[in-house]
Amino acid sequence: MAGLFEVRNPMFKKKYSHLSLGGWYHPFQKLQYSSDEFYTLVEQAAKDCQIYGLGISRVNYYQKGVFSPKREYLSITYEEFVFDVCAAPFGKDFFVSWWLAEMNSVLRFILLHIPIIRGWVMKARAYKTYYQTDTATMFVECIHNILLTVIEQMTTSKGVRGLTDIEKKFSDLKFK
Repeated sequence: MAGLFEVRNPMFKKKYSHLSLGGWYHPFQKLQYSSDEFYTLVEQAAKDCQIYGLGISRVNYYQKGVFSPKREYLSITYEEFVFDVCAAPFGKDFFVSWWLAEMNSVLRFILLHIPIIRGWVMKARAYKTYYQTDTATMFVECIHNILLTVIEQMTTSKGVRGLTDIEKKFSDLKFK
């Protein structure tokens, strides 16, 4: 799942790149739910965690390309990490997904596109202190647990089966 992709920075309206670190998703068959209500519950729960430096905003990403419709995501940032959450209907179903990425500065973005030094930049990016790894892990665990709590509220209110323990897990992330 790891790889470079470009998104629009909603704050500055400039392009920057993300390095995808992993993700998770789950479909809910025959469930209709409001994306806006889901995002509102997640926003409130994230604010209640009182994590210093946590940023929360809603962003619109193109579904396929510049001329395609946009899809709203809930973007949660902490230090250099961005956690993009999508909760949306899909036909008669509903799904929730998240993608974790590491934001790059404009300089790093440029350097990653120079073949001669790309490898060096990637190695430098891979070096993380114990503190950086621990706080990144806590950020991911915190947001994932918030999503699981909101999903449980959603499924309970709609009388739909909740997630099993296996369905709640996500695979190892690339920053560890």
